[in-house]
Formats: sequence, C-alpha cells, structure tokens
Amino acid sequence: MQIYGLLIFLQSNIKIQKIYLNKLIIIFCLFNTKINSKSVIQMIYLKWLSFNDFG
Repeated sequence: MQIYGLLIFLQSNIKIQKIYLNKLIIIFCLFNTKINSKSVIQMIYLKWLSFNDFG
C-alpha cells in the first residue's frame, strides 16, 4: 500500500527534483526494510523515467 501511495505522490508531482527523489527513495527504503529495497528503487526509477521522457 505504501509503495502505491509513493508512486501516486510522484505522479502528482512530476516536477520533483531528482536529488529530492533520491533522498525520498533512501528514506522510503530505510523505513521499509521488509520490502526488497532494490526492487522498490527499480520500480520507482522506471516510473520516474517514464514521466521524464516527455519533460
């Protein structure tokens, strides 16, 4: 549920700076150690790229 909430947050804030996004991913992973951090980062990164293709 928290992953989807974060993706929705990123979708609604397409203009977020990548530095802030990186910090957000690190914080997100630190507080969700039960989830495979690498897969979370990959999913968020791919989502981020898909939104930046046209921007």
